[in-house]
Amino acid sequence: MRCIECGKFPLIDNPQKTDCVNMIKRPLKIEKQKEKKMKEIDVCGVKIRYDKECVSIINSYKIHDKDTMRVTLECFIMETNYESNRSIESWIKEWRSHNRLYNMGLFKEHTKDCDLEEKEKLHRLIAYQILGF
Repeated sequence: MRCIECGKFPLIDNPQKTDCVNMIKRPLKIEKQKEKKMKEIDVCGVKIRYDKECVSIINSYKIHDKDTMRVTLECFIMETNYESNRSIESWIKEWRSHNRLYNMGLFKEHTKDCDLEEKEKLHRLIAYQILGF
């Protein structure tokens, strides 16, 4: 847990100290991801943030057409020389899965943007294959 005001993790630094009243639960992994500085580019009118581990398509729910997704991703790769272990088809399936979940009203805060991670977990890749047809 960390403090909302100071941003420190007093329970990790000093487990006996519990006097901070503004504590919230937040996984350390998320905190570390926010600290990373990602590059940003506008491709075909779509804002994309990226680094070597992840490509984030901002407001990805606004694009529904599979061909537009493909062109956007191909232009992104060409403009940035991005190298990925995943195929464009895999990225499109994940993007379409995010859109489906967003349109159903599920996890809207998490599904409005699409994070195409290089080291995606197997169970998620399987779900994207099913949802992203």
